[in-house]
Amino acid sequence: MDELLQQAMDAIRTGDWDRGRRLLVNILNEDLDNETAWLWLAAVVEGERRRHCLEQVLRINPDNQAAQKGLAELAGTSVEPAEVEADTQPPPAVDDAPSPEISAEEE
Repeated sequence: MDELLQQAMDAIRTGDWDRGRRLLVNILNEDLDNETAWLWLAAVVEGERRRHCLEQVLRINPDNQAAQKGLAELAGTSVEPAEVEADTQPPPAVDDAPSPEISAEEE
């Protein structure tokens, strides 16, 4: 599972959001409590899907500052900057990047 997660993170970092998203969905199909997979998936989806992913992170770990910050940003409020390990921190959302969507069969 760790190898798949690393592959997903690498794919997303290099801009292959579709592959990264597919790998993350596969990971979550096996382990719904994978905090890091939910956090990275939140980075490559939008709107209510992003909110759902961040809420799942907080279900698993209510103290996750990156998820708290992400939800605050979605709500239009701010929180103190999160201190998250570089290996687990998802990439920042890119406003001019294409808008990835998860198909119904991938969810």
